[in-house]
Amino acid sequence: MPREDFELVAGLGREVPTLLEVKVCSACGDEKSIKGFHRDATRPDGRRDICKECRKQGKKVSNDMIQHALNHAAYRLLKEVTGI
Repeated sequence: MPREDFELVAGLGREVPTLLEVKVCSACGDEKSIKGFHRDATRPDGRRDICKECRKQGKKVSNDMIQHALNHAAYRLLKEVTGI
């Protein structure tokens, strides 16, 4: 195989073949280049199953939900302390 068909996978300490040039995201269902997926040495193809964009959107939604819960808890505590 040509050298460009291999890439170094973090954690494995060795290069593995990257025969797949595209992969389907399990979240959005879009077919994307393998460069659009984070590396994951535990996976057979060396890439995560969710694309970088979906992972980023998922983290944003999660962070927004956490912030909303914290704001609500702070409001309840303030209300309890001040007696409003």
